[in-house]
Amino acid sequence: MSTEQVAGLIAGIAAFISLLALGFSIYFSRKASSSANEANQQARIANDVAMGQAENDLRRDIANSKIRYEDICAEAEGITQGKSPQELTPEERKQLAPKLKRMKSYLEEYLNAYENACSKYLDKKIDTTRFKKSYVSEIRNLFEPPTNAFKDFLHPEGTSRFKALWKVYKEWNDLENN
Repeated sequence: MSTEQVAGLIAGIAAFISLLALGFSIYFSRKASSSANEANQQARIANDVAMGQAENDLRRDIANSKIRYEDICAEAEGITQGKSPQELTPEERKQLAPKLKRMKSYLEEYLNAYENACSKYLDKKIDTTRFKKSYVSEIRNLFEPPTNAFKDFLHPEGTSRFKALWKVYKEWNDLENN
């Protein structure tokens, strides 16, 4: 075999190896792309599950705090039985005082649950469309009318600690910009 033939054979083998390497590169590139797409899909599913869990946790926190508030209100009503404060006996006033303190605490806890939910909504850590559908009426009811039980905590806006709750309420109920 001549030198030219050996050089041609080596060039042919090199070309074959190059084509084989190109084929493997294309195959593994597609495989990697497919794996990446699958990983992205799994990540989206995991994110949806986490978002759903966060929404369930928020709903549970709001419901539990509401139950505690309603329970203490019922206990207080059991003592007052519809009487005005002036009509209560000293013993009834004594029984009512700690319940009124707990009532205020539970009411604040209830509003804190909404504040937390609104913060997650504003940060887009939950499904914003579903959140609005679920909570638009409930949040409006917290603010309207301002003479309700929540007014000491929510009004006036400038002194309220519930900034996220106010922001969501205004976003959903600003008739001039909606």
